[in-house]
Amino acid sequence: MERILGKGYDILEKGPLDDFTLEDVQKIKIESEHGLLVTRMRDGTEIKITHDILNPMIQKRVAELEAEGVEIILLVCTGRFPEF
Repeated sequence: MERILGKGYDILEKGPLDDFTLEDVQKIKIESEHGLLVTRMRDGTEIKITHDILNPMIQKRVAELEAEGVEIILLVCTGRFPEF
């Protein structure tokens, strides 16, 4: 992002799963009819999760960033999230 935006910006990278360990995520019951997504944990481990589980986590992270005074929030994902 810095290469695109240039210098002079503080760039934070935060994800909705940052508060969870791999073990926490593996305990989540996944029902594939709810829009399966494939993502990675910070250590690079690939996991599967669904929109219905991830959306509230994204909303929580957005609210936290807004409370910190972040002015621009960019959701970078190949999945579709029209609610954001």
